[in-house]
Amino acid sequence: LFGALIAGIVIVLVLAIVVPVATTASKGGKSDVEVSSDPIKEDVDLLTTDNLGKALEIQALLAKQDIAASRAMDGTKSRIYLKKGDFTAAKMYLEKAIMLAKQFELKYQVIELYVAYGNYMEEFMRVTHNYSSINVSNTAEMYEKALVAAKELKLSNLIDRVNREKSDFKTFCQLNSIS
Repeated sequence: LFGALIAGIVIVLVLAIVVPVATTASKGGKSDVEVSSDPIKEDVDLLTTDNLGKALEIQALLAKQDIAASRAMDGTKSRIYLKKGDFTAAKMYLEKAIMLAKQFELKYQVIELYVAYGNYMEEFMRVTHNYSSINVSNTAEMYEKALVAAKELKLSNLIDRVNREKSDFKTFCQLNSIS
């Protein structure tokens, strides 16, 4: 039960970190992508509770997954949140979330995370101007994985959305003279 809860929190966390980073981006990649230390702009709240014990337990469970969540007290409420930092952390959280979503067979979330990874990669390239062939191919590969998985689930709205993301990435490449 806690494993599924942690997997859900990780997925929400990753999407909350990556979506703001990748506002105009759209593709993803492999582990050998170069990353930058450009900051991600704001902290992400995971949960707020008046049960200090549960807050500490969730924070510990996240730590076991190598996710550094912070805790803040506001009167009787505990807030668990992720400190925004850099592209490196976003990449790590995305990879961890994809692994957990696959482990718990959360197929829809895996597709969403592939798209988020693609968006992260596109934003990374936009910010750093690092249009290396490996970054471009990894981004395209993430969208392709998302499309294949969406077709397996036969979800037409999701298929259409992934196709739009692929098309947006193609446009991004054309606008930036990336072949």
